[in-house]
Amino acid sequence: MFTNAKVFHAQNLLDHSALQDALEKFPFTAITASDTKSQGWVPPRGEEGGALVESVQGQWLLRFKTETRHVPGELLKQRVDEMAAKVEIDTGRKPGKRERKDIKEQAHAILLPQIFPKSSLTWVWIDPVKARLVIDSTSSSKTDAIITALIKTCENLIIQDFETNLSTQAVMGEWLSDEGNLTDGFSVGKACELKSADESQSAVRYTNHSLHIDEIRQHLAQGKLPTLLALEWDDRVGFVLNTSMELKKIKFADSVMEAAKAQRQRADDFEGNFLMTFSELNPLIDNLFTALGGINTQNSTNS
Repeated sequence: MFTNAKVFHAQNLLDHSALQDALEKFPFTAITASDTKSQGWVPPRGEEGGALVESVQGQWLLRFKTETRHVPGELLKQRVDEMAAKVEIDTGRKPGKRERKDIKEQAHAILLPQIFPKSSLTWVWIDPVKARLVIDSTSSSKTDAIITALIKTCENLIIQDFETNLSTQAVMGEWLSDEGNLTDGFSVGKACELKSADESQSAVRYTNHSLHIDEIRQHLAQGKLPTLLALEWDDRVGFVLNTSMELKKIKFADSVMEAAKAQRQRADDFEGNFLMTFSELNPLIDNLFTALGGINTQNSTNS
């Protein structure tokens, strides 16, 4: 279900019923002919008129929809050139800078309704016990839109980044330098990116390659720092960690998928998939925080 995970600390969460009422203030509505973007909450199960907050064993699941319409630059330029040429034919003069700006606005208004909108759906998982909000995206624009939507409709809600006592980048460097430093079920995968901290920003990337080699240790000794590192947790979940403590390219092991398949036979597909997701990712996130020196409570709650 989740392929990415950006984790936040959520204070003053509403209860399940109150959250449902709050989200109903910001439902998704289809984009209009003159709009470039529309956003809002949709039922996680995909059923029209369904609940906006699904609860599975005390864990809550939400879904945020974004619909956008964008006129390609080349298409807009072509239409502007055509309209400007017509003005020149009709009047015998070339449009000036201000008139060409007006033509561009007219062309955009004409073309926009003709563009087929693109839509995206983003999972949002809330663990009310751990006061944890997990968004299935590492796009800052998507996470910002979701957080803004929640804060606007949920009175007194505070959402902040978790801060750990150890730097994610420093710990990734230690893991690459010495495999023995890995704890809490983690092991290094087969991909990483190292980047120079100086002005050159030179980078070296390894893909599908053993990372416990002298060459990587030499790069680290020369001052390159890890920005991405593939990891595996407990032989159950693989993912790529970055310096912002975001989990990308989450992939569950075959054994986990088989267990989820059996779970879905006892529950519906929606609940089975969600049970698998939070059952695996909750302890993984706990262990990741521990490996990073624990949560800096003061900075995570008072920043």
